[in-house]
Amino acid sequence: MSTPADETDDVMDPSPHQTQPEPAPQSEPLLPDAAPAARSRPGARRTALVVVPLFAGLVAAGAVGGQMLWAEIEGSEAAAPRFFCWNAEEAADPSDCPKPRGADGLAWVLPSFRPDRLDCVDELELNPDYNRPVMWTCDQVVGGQPVSVTYSQVTGQRAALRYFDKMHGDSRVATRSADGRSEVFRWAPSQTPAGDWQVSLLLRDAPYAVTVVAPTAKDAERTLEHRVRIRPPGARRAVELT
Repeated sequence: MSTPADETDDVMDPSPHQTQPEPAPQSEPLLPDAAPAARSRPGARRTALVVVPLFAGLVAAGAVGGQMLWAEIEGSEAAAPRFFCWNAEEAADPSDCPKPRGADGLAWVLPSFRPDRLDCVDELELNPDYNRPVMWTCDQVVGGQPVSVTYSQVTGQRAALRYFDKMHGDSRVATRSADGRSEVFRWAPSQTPAGDWQVSLLLRDAPYAVTVVAPTAKDAERTLEHRVRIRPPGARRAVELT
């Protein structure tokens, strides 16, 4: 037990004849004073202060990311698809859209029919005795040659088959369109009374037909394969809005 400071002054006053004890020699330091101190390993408390918040941050980020992912999935499931009908209306299902009809329906099913960009005439106005619901002929130039393409909606498949069989002869084949997406009947090129060549196709699952007339059989077939476009069966009434 240490002595209070005021008592130390009275008892420990050294005499002038009393020798002072020599100080004990100090051990030499392991490192010089100027040497840098080695980095100490962080203690458990410091490690916890660093690791715990980091781990908590990762858990929180994962939780937020998971909520966003599930929200996106739930939102995508909750949003019902919408469809754009051929007549510019919207519907919840393609079956809610009416069947294509008129010149607009013809242009929807056969998108290469563009009366606003091509030199086209309404055949029913020029020939009132024709009994097709819609029939247009468009003149254009393909490979430097004048070509006419007739787009039409037919009254029925049997009547249309008889008509084209009579026009082209016994050359009908059941095949697919040039893009491979539509089933069609196709006739080989046949010569017209005027000396031109004509080739036709009829959709097998919809009442639409196309006839191409060109100076040569090759020009007629090339135009039918590369210039005539047909909308695929799944989009004949509508396309899904994205």
